[in-house]
Amino acid sequence: MTALAPSFAEISGRIRFPQTTFVLLIAADASGVPDSMLHDCVIRVLEAGARCVCTWGPECERVHDAFDFAARELGLNRDDAVVMTTWHDDEPLREATWYAANAAYPDEAYQGAETNIVAVSVGSHEWVTEITDYLAAGTPLSDEDKGVSETGS
Repeated sequence: MTALAPSFAEISGRIRFPQTTFVLLIAADASGVPDSMLHDCVIRVLEAGARCVCTWGPECERVHDAFDFAARELGLNRDDAVVMTTWHDDEPLREATWYAANAAYPDEAYQGAETNIVAVSVGSHEWVTEITDYLAAGTPLSDEDKGVSETGS
């Protein structure tokens, strides 16, 4: 499922999350987003069932850290379980999407989340379109990504 939210504050109000746990890809520009707003957003998303979170976009490491702190606060990160989080600041959105769809696996304590992927673009129609189109295409790797040349050498 892909969705567009106009802002971090509107994510939980505009998106109908699955009724179970899920992997979340969040493409957003967190520049200028107040820490309190970011905190409130990630708390609601974790409460909705995010158990593996991939972040992409400007200040995505900050968004990643907010998820880590909130997961500890909610008791989701403990000795026997952890909400897996990654940030993807040095790669194209397509690669972060591929990772979320194909390589993001939740902790064993949260198995099952990998069967539901939610991709959210915050404020960008272009990003949600790119994510949607790439997921609809089956997240194909290009020949370059596979290490295969045109000549086969």
